[in-house]
Amino acid sequence: MAIPLQALDPSSFVGTMEVEFQPMQSAGGKKGCTLVYRVVGQDYAYRKGNLISLAGNLGYQTDEKRANVALSLDRGDRQP
Repeated sequence: MAIPLQALDPSSFVGTMEVEFQPMQSAGGKKGCTLVYRVVGQDYAYRKGNLISLAGNLGYQTDEKRANVALSLDRGDRQP
């Protein structure tokens, strides 16, 4: 007997699906790193609680002397 998808609780699918570490290099030296992620959530604002997938990255960069630090967040694409 098949269970209709609407009968399932979508909250069991919500959370972090994947995180990948990627080092950043320039001229052979390490300059920082990036964490590329994909998460699934429920969108109550626009999609009546339906599941959405977000993909993006969180980055850390520094200069050669490590005197300046930069953090970045790319929320990426929202996919239904």
